Amino acid sequence: MSSETGHSDLWAALSSQTADLAEQAGKAVVAIQAEHRVAASGVHWRAGVVVTAAHLVRRAEQVSVLLPGGTTATGTLGGRDATTDLAIVKIKGENNLAILPSTASPRLGEFVLAVARSGRGELSASAGIVSRVGGRWQTWRGGEVDRLLRPDVRLYPGQSGSALVNGRGELLGVNSVVLARESVITLPVETVDRVVDELLERGHIAQPYLGIAIQPVPLPPEWQRTAATSQEHGLLVMHVQPDGPAKKAGITLGDVIVSLDGEAVDGLRGLHQQLTKRHTGQGITVKLLRSGSVLESKIELGDRPRR
Repeated sequence: MSSETGHSDLWAALSSQTADLAEQAGKAVVAIQAEHRVAASGVHWRAGVVVTAAHLVRRAEQVSVLLPGGTTATGTLGGRDATTDLAIVKIKGENNLAILPSTASPRLGEFVLAVARSGRGELSASAGIVSRVGGRWQTWRGGEVDRLLRPDVRLYPGQSGSALVNGRGELLGVNSVVLARESVITLPVETVDRVVDELLERGHIAQPYLGIAIQPVPLPPEWQRTAATSQEHGLLVMHVQPDGPAKKAGITLGDVIVSLDGEAVDGLRGLHQQLTKRHTGQGITVKLLRSGSVLESKIELGDRPRR
């Protein structure tokens, strides 16, 4: 057998395996019409629960779910988390949807396939490799993601919410195009599981909440000495939400916050980052300046009110 024939056979085998991989993954992938000009893709994550892209299901409570085989089911929006761009849709009855085996161990450089379903019902796919695997990170919207997973694949309109599978047909996560500029991010299995659990339990993701409006202000040298800090700015309390966690803890208008649990905070971003490390119901010690004196107050973090 010539080398050309051998190469041809190799490519034919690889092509056939890739097609089989897309077909198998497609048995768990749906399209979701949710009053958006573009249909979203979705992955059947658990029995009767589909995970999709939150930015494509903003406006609807009931949605149309296009299943493999061309049948349509009515789904109910079970909750969405804009910070991770994940949402869940619940569907009832027999739907013949598969649940893909998953893995929490993506490998840099391994072959991957993004499998989506269009609003017309056809499967679509995009192939590439895992181009980056990293540690825990926070999205620009404040969502906590368990690991950075960036595939070198291209997503077309309607492919957000698609499945990313490896060469063994294992599900690595759900794809999004809104969490990083001009590149695809895959929400890994661990993150999707955590978000799905919380959305099923409460319908939203609890966000730690102090109930105050603040702005950075310079700390004069005498205030720095009083607070025993070298930081140049603190956070001036401009508004206290009635019946909010801060109000209940005695925080008042004009207080200047300098630290949370001993960690200095001198800007809005720093405060937000510290809050996202904590959970609702957790107590946090706030060090503040009031009328030239240093005080400490214990605040029990609330859950940010929903509109």
